[in-house]
Amino acid sequence: SAPFGFGGAGGGNAAADKKAEREAALAEKKRQQDEALAKRKAEQEAKKAEQKRIQEERAAAQKAAQEERQRLAEEKKRAQEEARAEQQRQFEEKKRQAEEERSAKAAAQAAARGQPAPPASQPPPPKQAPPARQGSGGFFGFGGGAPKAAPAPATPPPQAQQRAASPAPAAPAGNKLANAAKVGQTIPAGSVEGKDFAVSDGNLNKGDLVIIKRSDGSVRYGEIVEKTGLPWQQAFVVSVAARPDGTSELTRTEEASNIYTPGAAKGPAAAAPQAPAGQQAPPLPSGTQRSAPFGFGGAGGGNAAADK
Repeated sequence: SAPFGFGGAGGGNAAADKKAEREAALAEKKRQQDEALAKRKAEQEAKKAEQKRIQEERAAAQKAAQEERQRLAEEKKRAQEEARAEQQRQFEEKKRQAEEERSAKAAAQAAARGQPAPPASQPPPPKQAPPARQGSGGFFGFGGGAPKAAPAPATPPPQAQQRAASPAPAAPAGNKLANAAKVGQTIPAGSVEGKDFAVSDGNLNKGDLVIIKRSDGSVRYGEIVEKTGLPWQQAFVVSVAARPDGTSELTRTEEASNIYTPGAAKGPAAAAPQAPAGQQAPPLPSGTQRSAPFGFGGAGGGNAAADK
């Protein structure tokens, strides 16, 4: 109420107006705060969207640059491969041409060697000096008529040259091992001596499949190549390794008592050789020997090759 009861309703209206003004001011302030908050939020979202756009553009640019680098690398690799292929083609072409030239030259030389020897009158006089020196190089140093006789023995050289130029003969079928696929292979596991293989009775022939106990303790297949030693000895050359062409590569010289045959025993084991009175057999070659090329030369050739 107004002081001393004055003013009546007029004082109350003034207080109500002030309260309404305070409430209106608070509402305006809150509205402004909400607007500011919404503005800041919108700005933040816009900023995030801009950052995301920039990141996406940067990632797309990096990806495009990587793809471009990869494309350039692939093009470079393809160009290098094409260059290498061209170099290889040129190399093969040069190689083919060189081989054709060598073949033509060899054919011409072979054709020239195959022609009959030229007559003695064909060479010019200065070229007759070498036969004269050959004639004067005899044991007695005589030169006289020897130069004239020199052309007669000179006729064989073309044939000798043909033999030298001709390729080495292939190994005849008779020199190939009959059991080349098995020679050098170990016998099946679990084989029992006396049941699956036994000491030979000495009745062995060329081409027989036999079994040898090797120095490394293994038991392997071999093949009889030939009989060796003196007539009263029971000694054999045994192939213990084969070449890819089926000929013998390595051999051993063994007495029959050290050679086994597949299967059960066929008869009494071979007895130790007994030398006739007054005779003594030379010792057999020991160890493994290398066979001569293409199987020629027997055990002797193999020993010589192994010695070399």
